[in-house]
Amino acid sequence: MELKTGDILNCTGKKLLSKIIKLFTKSRFSHTAIFIEIWGEQFIMDAQKDGIQLRPFKEWVKKYNYDYEVRRAPYEINQVNFSKRMTSRLGTPYDVKSLVIGQPIEIFTGKWITDKHEDYTKKLYCSEFVAWCYGVESYYKMSPQDVYEWQLLNMFNVVK
Repeated sequence: MELKTGDILNCTGKKLLSKIIKLFTKSRFSHTAIFIEIWGEQFIMDAQKDGIQLRPFKEWVKKYNYDYEVRRAPYEINQVNFSKRMTSRLGTPYDVKSLVIGQPIEIFTGKWITDKHEDYTKKLYCSEFVAWCYGVESYYKMSPQDVYEWQLLNMFNVVK
């Protein structure tokens, strides 16, 4: 499979945390990542406990051992602008608060309860980051399942 900058990887982990995320978000997936190519080298950008990092693709595959499905936008992405947007978030801390408080409250009440004046880009978890890269308006409350459903609505294609 030939990956391109902007391809979204919908992932399923084998560890307990992945199973908990899938259960609470009623999702097929527990993690979301995005592919980026820089100077001919392949990387994944995603948010893990160490924040948003650029990880060599082969090392990411080996370290996290996710099962994943790749989806591609049905339109041409400006690779340079998209890469600049993605990499502008490098080093952003992981958004634990939204993951362990915001998401569960929304799941159980249907309401997103956070500070309305909060700059949501100061901390991001995996699916928030991917949705932000694509300019999704409510990126700050997107679960991996929400990002997947957004891809389906926007007719992202499976990459094989």
